[in-house]
Amino acid sequence: MMNISQVKPIPFYYHSVFIVLVSTLLIPTLAFAEDHPVDAPTIKEIIKAGDTDTAKKSPPKTKAPYDRLNRGTPRSSIMSLSETMGRGDHALAMDFLDMRQVPQHIADEGPDLVRKLRIIADRTFWMGPENLSIEPEGHRDDGLPSYRDRVATINTPDGPVDLLLQRVPGDNTGDFIWKVSNRTVAEIPRLYELYGY
Repeated sequence: MMNISQVKPIPFYYHSVFIVLVSTLLIPTLAFAEDHPVDAPTIKEIIKAGDTDTAKKSPPKTKAPYDRLNRGTPRSSIMSLSETMGRGDHALAMDFLDMRQVPQHIADEGPDLVRKLRIIADRTFWMGPENLSIEPEGHRDDGLPSYRDRVATINTPDGPVDLLLQRVPGDNTGDFIWKVSNRTVAEIPRLYELYGY
């Protein structure tokens, strides 16, 4: 059995280290608590905040179908169309226009429709891609049919004209993709008369 005389005293510098640690960790905490008398968040609040952050960063609910031109969602389709027009590839950009049931005299303009659409867009509106849906089904709460999404609205002397995307069957895949609506394509010549060079 060890008696008290055999116990070695703790060296003084260990006492100093302990005092420094306590003052470094404890005193600022106490000072903060006095200056900020708020209750610590509960576990439930922390979990709820984490859920909110996760929801903000969550990916699309439905996976977009594969498409060679990235037309699986409204946002990706418009961004890809913009890049294609920016390269001046108006022939390829025609693949972003829904030409079904477009009057023949308008369809005959071919790639020149894309050139006109680009000029109309440059002169009448600016659109941030964040306003467009990243879901393959598009926006469901915009008051439009489920197969249409609004890109922008142009105020003309004859009233507002919506520039629309339309969800149409893809290229032999069975999936659906987003193209500039045939209704909007039919408006391109008239809008160009108003806002072209």
